[in-house]
Amino acid sequence: MSSSTRVALVTGASKGVGFAIVRELCRQFQGDVVLTAPDEAQGRAAVQQLQAEGLSPRFHQLDIDDRQSIRAVRDFLSKEYGGLDVLVNNAGVAFKTADTTPFHIQAEVTMKTNFFGTRDVCTELLPLIKPQGRVVNVSSSVSVSSLKKCSPELQQKFRSETITEEELVGLMNKFVEDTKNGVHRKEGWPDTAYGVTKIGVTVLSRIHARKLSEQRGGDKILLNACCPGWLDITDLQSIRTLCDFLHKEYRGLNVLVNNTAIAFKSRVVNMSSGWGFKALESCSPELQQKLRSETITEEELVGLMNKFVEDTKNGVHTKEGWPDNNTYGVAKIGITALSRIQARKLSEQRGGDKILLNACCPGWVRTNMGGSKAPKSLEEGIETPVYLAFLPSDVEGPHGQFVHEKKVAKWQFMPEFYP
Repeated sequence: MSSSTRVALVTGASKGVGFAIVRELCRQFQGDVVLTAPDEAQGRAAVQQLQAEGLSPRFHQLDIDDRQSIRAVRDFLSKEYGGLDVLVNNAGVAFKTADTTPFHIQAEVTMKTNFFGTRDVCTELLPLIKPQGRVVNVSSSVSVSSLKKCSPELQQKFRSETITEEELVGLMNKFVEDTKNGVHRKEGWPDTAYGVTKIGVTVLSRIHARKLSEQRGGDKILLNACCPGWLDITDLQSIRTLCDFLHKEYRGLNVLVNNTAIAFKSRVVNMSSGWGFKALESCSPELQQKLRSETITEEELVGLMNKFVEDTKNGVHTKEGWPDNNTYGVAKIGITALSRIQARKLSEQRGGDKILLNACCPGWVRTNMGGSKAPKSLEEGIETPVYLAFLPSDVEGPHGQFVHEKKVAKWQFMPEFYP
């Protein structure tokens, strides 16, 4: 491999945020993209998934908890590319809130990977970063909230512009020791091991950026920490926090695509499914009439959705007119009907704003949910939602519709173009 070939490397990239970063880099980065993961089988499976999408990442095993593994990657990059252009330190771990593992063990395990693992990668790979290189350390906004919960003395130390790497390492080790001794609260630490490790990652990023400016200022290397964000749509408080952020930072929202059950300025796209149609056809005539009604209210729809769940609990859902073995379909009936209700409300309450809200079906797509036998690629599956998100500002529709393959399907009838 020529040393003139540019290369980007992402740690912890076999799934989740790391995997998505690799996918986007493969699409936009002019050079090779190396997907790394501690488990070789999972890493190669992730590469194969991206290859099926027409992308060409390379794979290299990397366990950031293993210094020898990091050095093997360092030697690979040095030999194959003569250095590294983009480094994304994404790998990390977190315990679930309900995890019963003793807190001091959570602290030790999380710190080992999130802070010390990231630091070890930086120690070995930052010297390889080429001029005008880019380094991204994936931190978390939890680090900000965690820092606010630290004692004033700790906050002052972490916020210092002159804190050294040695001092930071000492603080991270002290947190772990304080948890072992059961005195972390008394010593001014918050009750979040993950948050403290991300304080470490963010502060480490500031230290490394300062060192790069001092030692290699002419190379114009940029190093930053970032937060990919988090939203649990099952948690109303999480949604409200997002709303407060959008209002404070942007005074509103331009595009929302609801892909979990997002909005463009005046464009809202709710991801539904053709299975909603199939499920609706399997409902009793009485239920079909209610769900297809042009005047159904949100309260009535919520009542019906709750009734379905209760009927399944009581083993009478088929007797009550619901389809059998199709909970997904019934949920998507709800999404489509809700979209029609919300579109009607927007027309009544904010008609002059020309907001367009629609439900759509991406089709059967090759994803973790759709499976490998699905006929559509991910790129084909996003065509309709993207089309709806970018409807021109001067059009008046579609609005309050169910859209599949960029075509409107009447809610009263099964679309002919849906198999």
